Amino acid sequence: IDAARRALGDSAELTLREARLCRAQGDPDGVLACLATLPLPRSPAARIEEALALRRTGQADAAITLLAALRTEAADNLPVAAQHVTALIEAGRLDEALHEAAAVFGQWPGKAQARRLWARALRLKGRVSEAVAALQEAAACFPEDIETKCDLAGVLRQLGQLDAAHACIAPVAAAHPRHLQATTIAADVAAAMGEPSLSKG
Repeated sequence: IDAARRALGDSAELTLREARLCRAQGDPDGVLACLATLPLPRSPAARIEEALALRRTGQADAAITLLAALRTEAADNLPVAAQHVTALIEAGRLDEALHEAAAVFGQWPGKAQARRLWARALRLKGRVSEAVAALQEAAACFPEDIETKCDLAGVLRQLGQLDAAHACIAPVAAAHPRHLQATTIAADVAAAMGEPSLSKG
């Protein structure tokens, strides 16, 4: 970072990189300090970083307010919308999260992430069968999307549908042995089935 600063000077992009480095190091206060040096208006990417840092410092309502405003200003930005839904979920504001997730899904029906958000909100509201159906549809539409398969297998595991969970996640874990989430879920399902070797597909 120091070498880049000497070469590039005090650019907004460099400041954003510094903020992301602070986040990676687990320093949300450092993120906020970096971003405070940026002139207004800040970019959507910078404001997402700010919202993430606010959430990590226990300022959930401030993060949600920031993201809601940004959602209005950057209505075609899926990462912003996804962060808004996630912040609402983390804050326990599930009715609002479900409403916003439905809007995101309606706006981006062709994006796996939008479908996953919708399914997550449904599951947390107790509408588990609808969440499974949404994830099964997403898995069919986006067969290469690992996160969708992980979410589906996780819900099936929660429901005790171990054979279905194994059929969903074991091939993914075998094909992507370095994907931590997939391999962890596969191992958990296999252990629940009493056959750890199944985690290898």
